[in-house]
Amino acid sequence: MRRVQHHKSKGTYAVLATGNMQTSVPISDYEPVTVYRSEADGSVWVRPTEEFEDGRFDDLPDADGPEDFPFLPKGFRWIGRPCRVTGGDYEYEGRLLFSFPKDIGGPIRYVVMDQNRRLFIHNSVQVGIEEQPLALDEAFFADFMAWNSQTFGPGPRTEGTIKHIKKELREIEADPTDPKEWTDIGFLSFQGFLRLGRTPRQLITGFLEKHRINKARKWPAWQDHPDTPIEHDRSGE
Repeated sequence: MRRVQHHKSKGTYAVLATGNMQTSVPISDYEPVTVYRSEADGSVWVRPTEEFEDGRFDDLPDADGPEDFPFLPKGFRWIGRPCRVTGGDYEYEGRLLFSFPKDIGGPIRYVVMDQNRRLFIHNSVQVGIEEQPLALDEAFFADFMAWNSQTFGPGPRTEGTIKHIKKELREIEADPTDPKEWTDIGFLSFQGFLRLGRTPRQLITGFLEKHRINKARKWPAWQDHPDTPIEHDRSGE
């Protein structure tokens, strides 16, 4: 797509089309006109092509499109629209190229090209996008299980999963302050459940139901169990 910059104002525009305008004034019927769009606010303008090409606009490099990034990894999403980037001590006009996850289930980051075609990475606040709330939903667990099965093969893999959990528990004992090890235990739990042939929805509803049951149970005073397992009161069972 052709891009131009106004010689005086320095505003940048994307040339949408060259066509014919049907009008009585101030130009004649079917006189060629150029339609162009502001990259700053999206407003669309029409100008006689002869006037448009009289030197008041300077050509810029063509805008990048998805064809210029044919190998975007999984999870990357092409956006390709103008944006204004703001930060603590900077502000500039740029083109928002694509988004990508910082890590699995983590916040989204955005790649922006400035007017000098330099690439920068920003967060959602800096590019003016309201970030979606994080969620461990059915889509997440379906993606997790598809990757898990492709990577580690089919079947329940129960014995291997149990051994892996024991290994992770030993690593937690060695360093209980490492959050990644606790996360690994969670993933292995999800793996064991889903490899029973259960669905992501059954996994989520199972956790919700067990949380409801635990809240309804009677529990002894935690002060009487200094860093030891706490079992619920089974006297009524």
